Amino acid sequence: MGLQAFVLVASRESLPTFSEWDAQAGLPWKSIAATEGVWRFDGRALTVTDDPHRGTERRAPSAEPEPLAAVCEYLRQVPGVDAARAIAFPVLPTE
Repeated sequence: MGLQAFVLVASRESLPTFSEWDAQAGLPWKSIAATEGVWRFDGRALTVTDDPHRGTERRAPSAEPEPLAAVCEYLRQVPGVDAARAIAFPVLPTE
């Protein structure tokens, strides 16, 4: 089982292409084992939902997925980014 993440970035100005951003930032896009719960980033904090159907959130434990945490931290610091959101959830491998 792996972790699938989707990231949305909004800006009032033109931003570089993903390949340019990726080359500059060295973001850790890599395959990792899934963690439990659905992870959300609201532009400020990374939280995990215990029950994705009820949406009960709690503070993310120290075992947050490192690649996702690094991407979220990077997005907090990028000039020109007016809003950033991310969601990540466990997925089964294709067979």
